[in-house]
Amino acid sequence: MENVLIKELKSCQVVIMDNASFHKSKKIKELIESVNYRIIFFASIFTSSEFNREILG
Repeated sequence: MENVLIKELKSCQVVIMDNASFHKSKKIKELIESVNYRIIFFASIFTSSEFNREILG
């Protein structure tokens, strides 16, 4: 993540991840928030309407 994702995304973008335990580590959260990204965690299974509701508000 540090060598690829962080260098590719622009400030204020959203990073969407599943609920895998390693995605919720303190280091991952600090890396993403240090460059002003927003994190959204999704359950591994959800409907398209649930996805739209989460993204579009």
